[in-house]
Amino acid sequence: MKTIAVDTESLGGGGFGALKKLYTVQIACADGADVYPVFCHTYADALGIGGLAARNATEVLDILSEAEHIVFANAAHDLSVLYSFYGDALAKAKFKWDDVLLMLWCMCPNRPYAAGEQHSLASWGERLGFPKDKMRFTWDRIHAALEDETAEVTTNTGIELLEYGKRDAELTFAIWEHLNKELLTLDPIVKNAAMSTYTLIERPTVMLVMEMQAHGMKLDLDHLAVLWDEWGELLDQSESSMKEWVRENIGFVPAATPKLLKKPMNGDAEKLDRYFFCGQDENGMYVYREKLELNPKSNDQLAWVFQQLGWKPIEFSDKTGKPLLSKGQLDELAPRYELAKQLKTFREFEKLFTTYVVGMHNTGTAQDGWIFPGWNQNGTITGRYSCSNPNFQNLPARTEHGQRIRQAVIAPPGMKLVGIDLQAIEYRVLADQMAQYFMQYHGHIPPDVDFMLQAFINGKDIHTEMAQLWFGHKPDYQDKAKYYRTIGKNVSYGRMFGFGAAKASTMMGVSEEDARAIIATANESNPSFNEFQQWVWQSAIDNGGWGFTAFNRPNYYPDICLKPSSRTHEAIARAKRQCFNARIQGTAADINKLIHLDVNTSELCATNVLDKLEGSEYKHLRNMMLVLNGSPIVPAFDGINVGTVHDELLFYVDDYNAEPLAAALTLHYRNNWSYMQFCPIDGTANYGDNWSVIK
Repeated sequence: MKTIAVDTESLGGGGFGALKKLYTVQIACADGADVYPVFCHTYADALGIGGLAARNATEVLDILSEAEHIVFANAAHDLSVLYSFYGDALAKAKFKWDDVLLMLWCMCPNRPYAAGEQHSLASWGERLGFPKDKMRFTWDRIHAALEDETAEVTTNTGIELLEYGKRDAELTFAIWEHLNKELLTLDPIVKNAAMSTYTLIERPTVMLVMEMQAHGMKLDLDHLAVLWDEWGELLDQSESSMKEWVRENIGFVPAATPKLLKKPMNGDAEKLDRYFFCGQDENGMYVYREKLELNPKSNDQLAWVFQQLGWKPIEFSDKTGKPLLSKGQLDELAPRYELAKQLKTFREFEKLFTTYVVGMHNTGTAQDGWIFPGWNQNGTITGRYSCSNPNFQNLPARTEHGQRIRQAVIAPPGMKLVGIDLQAIEYRVLADQMAQYFMQYHGHIPPDVDFMLQAFINGKDIHTEMAQLWFGHKPDYQDKAKYYRTIGKNVSYGRMFGFGAAKASTMMGVSEEDARAIIATANESNPSFNEFQQWVWQSAIDNGGWGFTAFNRPNYYPDICLKPSSRTHEAIARAKRQCFNARIQGTAADINKLIHLDVNTSELCATNVLDKLEGSEYKHLRNMMLVLNGSPIVPAFDGINVGTVHDELLFYVDDYNAEPLAAALTLHYRNNWSYMQFCPIDGTANYGDNWSVIK
């Protein structure tokens, strides 16, 4: 059997042989598909088809072992489930495997059907004409059967599940055939770039994602319980404060649901005082709304309150037509209204509370103190990792609240948590890319670019250096250096990611006029940035809309090639912003994954780490490393991949090896020139009992 498509169905949060259980394998090839129920516990009885289990487990292993090539639609999930069930028996199989959805994503991450929710078997099934009635399966009955022995689950439910699985295998094989046809039509330059990205970066990364999803993170449930009580009380106090402000300055707010009467409301003064009269509707009905105390979680009530203060909404719901109080609009209102400032803080705090404190505590309690986040290597356009359940990418890194949540992620007994953080990686990529451009097209590196490079090479804080370059001439610079550093950092990333004056003013807490002046000052002091940015845009135009990272990851922005006009202005501006962002952030994402792979596959002794110990803060470890390793060589990495958040990689490591490994990682990735031509990367590793102490 040359090429087969394999899909697995499992249930559970994760963990090899623990929570994530295999109960069926589907296999498809050019001759069709078949289903192999491989039940390893009570799922078989719950579904009423347990008699099929025994005779198929070995048969599936034989088919997998004999296959020359296996294609998956989610290799990280399917391989983790298969390995958890078959263990070493599957590890001995010599088949080659590929992930079809991952390959399609590498060919063009920002295709409409290749990112986020649309990057799925279901969306491809619709594209390839699979019947919609075969695209869905209701899992409620399976969950009920496992949690409640009295739940009614019939043999038909099991058969339906098997048919659902069979469809997935057939669809995976159909996508594989479609992929091969599409490769024939793809521009050779784009094809080679995509396959290079897949082969050198993304396919090897699947094994890391598999380990992260399978192993999970240990939680300190007692710490989360303390946060639950403490932060819950703070949120209650914040709600009370906002209610009191509205009560004193506005009064009551109208209920969302109106009371409609054919005649004006009758009754005593006390009754009438409980309602707002809102006029008559188009049918002549008298509209009354009950007077209520503010609910800070009600968008309708908040919008009404701010309208009483003079706010004119500009965003409205497509369904109801009611004003929307979005985050962007709240950012604009915060400098003008104290209530908006309180509400902004409340919403941000409440999101942290519900997503991380409540969510992690509830999930961890149900899973013996562990959580299994969904790490996804192809969930973004730029190539960065994404995460779900919970989304750690949205967890603030350096705030007090963020640190207290990180404190809940702990190392299991006998182990430490080791993390390596890549410092200012996107800014370093920008400096290096600018230097490469000017050397290639001008034969020299201009002073403003060299200024950035020297800051990195000499280990200086880039944001402080740039702030001094841009604002050092101001009379109050010395007294407000910290403030100007924050402003400079916001300007730097704002220019990189295409923020306009409005967005920049919100980030910096200044007026739009002041924001424009600050951006103009930065552009004047750093003119090479604008030339390099124009070149990135023009290169994409010359390539028919295709842009590439420094490591050749492709992205497609056809709107950048549109003829400029009033109608196309917004589309072109968006394409330019996305194109430049993908060039910088995408290259940083490539480096992040390459380092993640290097840590797992290469020996840190490549640069003789022990020689670097003498002049470093780790010199006290030399004898310990010699004892551990028996030679002046630090062995290959032997930790467990736990996760990756922003530019930080996390591992579980045995107690005795945590400090030596942190030292080796720091010395290896400090001032490391392996990934860029003109600018080194800088990685610092730390270790501890919980996530907060290693940041």
